[in-house]
Amino acid sequence: MNPVVEPAVLTALEHDAGAERVREVVGRYLATLEERLYFLRGALAAYNSADALVTLRGLRRASTVVGAHQLADLADSLEPSLRRGNFRPARDALPELLQLAAGTKAALTPVLGTTMVTTP
Repeated sequence: MNPVVEPAVLTALEHDAGAERVREVVGRYLATLEERLYFLRGALAAYNSADALVTLRGLRRASTVVGAHQLADLADSLEPSLRRGNFRPARDALPELLQLAAGTKAALTPVLGTTMVTTP
């Protein structure tokens, strides 16, 4: 199984932009993660596909930036059915999405308090 967060993504970002930028990006991601999930749950409960799609796309893009590929892939896989107005797959996947988000948060939180070391 793939890690919840791919460390190579953060290492590459650190190499390109520096450790402080990595902490900034991760901090912003973590600060908005719960809000994104809140809006997604609300959009799904209200059968609002437009809002659900906007939220999923934002979650997918942000997760990709920090290397949370499992979460990004799940969000991506839910888009086609929502575009067709089928909410069931997204609603059924919500527990898995929340679990992956919690795992992602747990994996990324230590980044905020560490000095990253770039490997050559």
